[in-house]
Amino acid sequence: FCQDRDLQRIPKGLPLDIRRLNLSVNRIQSLTIDNLTQYSSVHYLNLRSNGLEFVQPGTFTNLSRLEVLDLADNFLDLSQRGLGSIPHLRRLELGGNSLYNGVVEAFLQGALQLHHLSLARNSLTKLTASTFQGCPSLTHLDLQHNIIIEIESGAFSSLPNLSTLDLAMNSITCVVNFSLTQLQVLNLSRNSIESFQVADSVEEHQLRWLDLSTNNLLHLPLFPHRNRLEHLDLSRNSIQDFSGRPSTLDTEQLDTANRTQPPTPPPPPPLQVYFPKLLHLEMSYNEITALPPDLFLRMPRLVFLNLSNNCLDDFSLEAGAGLDALTVLDLSSNSLVNLTLAPGSLPHLRLLYLQENRLHSVPHNAFRGLHSLYILSLQSNSISICGGGLGPSEGGLEPGSGRSRGLGGVPQPSSDCLAFHGMRTLRYLYLKDNGIQSVPALAFLHTPLSVLDLSINPGLRLHPTSLDGLEVTLTRLSLRGNGLSSLPLDLAWFPGLRVLDASENHLSELVVGGPGAALEHLQLSNNNFQALGQAWLGRLNATLRTLTLQGNPFNCCQAAWLHCLERVQVLDRPLVQCRYPGNKEEMHRLFDSDSHLGPASGLCMASSSPEWSRWNVLGLALACAAFLAAAILGTYLLWRRKVGLLFVHHVKA
Repeated sequence: FCQDRDLQRIPKGLPLDIRRLNLSVNRIQSLTIDNLTQYSSVHYLNLRSNGLEFVQPGTFTNLSRLEVLDLADNFLDLSQRGLGSIPHLRRLELGGNSLYNGVVEAFLQGALQLHHLSLARNSLTKLTASTFQGCPSLTHLDLQHNIIIEIESGAFSSLPNLSTLDLAMNSITCVVNFSLTQLQVLNLSRNSIESFQVADSVEEHQLRWLDLSTNNLLHLPLFPHRNRLEHLDLSRNSIQDFSGRPSTLDTEQLDTANRTQPPTPPPPPPLQVYFPKLLHLEMSYNEITALPPDLFLRMPRLVFLNLSNNCLDDFSLEAGAGLDALTVLDLSSNSLVNLTLAPGSLPHLRLLYLQENRLHSVPHNAFRGLHSLYILSLQSNSISICGGGLGPSEGGLEPGSGRSRGLGGVPQPSSDCLAFHGMRTLRYLYLKDNGIQSVPALAFLHTPLSVLDLSINPGLRLHPTSLDGLEVTLTRLSLRGNGLSSLPLDLAWFPGLRVLDASENHLSELVVGGPGAALEHLQLSNNNFQALGQAWLGRLNATLRTLTLQGNPFNCCQAAWLHCLERVQVLDRPLVQCRYPGNKEEMHRLFDSDSHLGPASGLCMASSSPEWSRWNVLGLALACAAFLAAAILGTYLLWRRKVGLLFVHHVKA
């Protein structure tokens, strides 16, 4: 390897049987036949980024074993005579050479065995029938990041084996009567396409992967009934609805503007939105407001569906809606108010993303019919939680609990709360930022959650049995930003808990880590802790790995617990501060060498001496007063006794 050596010519003296020669990032500006004749064994030659301006035609002709040639990022537009015959080459990289129409053809003459060709990042504006005539064996063609605005009819007719075509980042406005039946992968992303229509053909189209993202599409692409499309990306377009196909006038206008073909008649009846083998459909970042009820019946094998970042306010599925195979559904960042998922409508759904919508009054059993659900994201909505089937309040029996009474006065769950108990496949539940006021008792009973996010619900109230049933399965719990002043939960009963985020609350006490505790990551920043408990820190000594503490009013004189953190990485260590009792305004770094000496340190004794003096003077004064009173009382009693004795003696006399 001789890359980045500031070479100006191909070095001599290299092994004659060398197979890979990397000369990239040097200053070799010209190549002649004599430069490479001695290296006839080379299979791979890399001359990328050399400032190469001239290649003598025929330089590579006699390199019979050369299969891969990389000439990208040079100045080959100055070498207009091309490369000459390259009969054995299988892969050619010509990207980033400012090549334009008329010059490219010269570089491709005689490339009879070429399979992979990259012309990315050049200056092509038009593809003609003669552009690729010199390389009839091409299977992979990369034309991304050019300025292509016109593709003549028959431009790819000389490439019968072409299977992968990349035309991303060009200026194509319309694709009508697409007829490359042998093509399997087509990338048309980042163009200006307003319409895409596949020509009907007796021969079945082999296209499996189509990327039309970041265009100006108004409708779904139209395909023959018989197609093999498996992956379709329509994200970042202008699709609004699915009410119909483009009109005849629209098609003619686009076709004329693109000047690729004469105006075509309306598409024949077999052409429609029907994808019998489609597995992956990406339609995020469009303007979709509604979905026709039969849309997914035309996609019976769909596994992945992304409708995020659209304008949907309602999503309803009945049983038999056509999504029986769906495993991933993303409806995030819409305006959903209504959500109805009939039992059996999504039998294999495992991942459901509903974050950043406006969900509030959702049927309480909306998700309990999803018997394969594994991940459920509901963050940034307005939902509340039902408790053990009893409603959103802690006991579910008080007036105003959000529950109604059915026949016979039996309490019925309210539609104002969602039930999460009894979902036996659910492992990940995200309820962040919902304005949840309380987590009732037994809210997740018989739902073996591993991850539960209840963060950013200010004013949240927890019941002592809110998390009952999760003792064995729960590994990650987030209670961040809820304004909690205490935790009624006994976290010592959660031996599998590995991550706990209790930051941004008002906690001053915490007990975690019972026998067999496995807590590894603990976040306690921005609370009201003055000290941490040595007992529970000691129990976590073997497992705790990271800890955050900043933003707490720690007492510098109650820092003996710091010795329990010798093996723990305090992530915000430089930002953790404390105060001395005698000077609560001045802050000190808790982890400085002289700031955690304990109550016996001079600073702690000095800071506490004024308070100590006041109390001791008061005690001494009280003691003196008591002693003086006792002395006076004793003297008085002694005098009384003496007087009494004298009186008795006088009487007897």
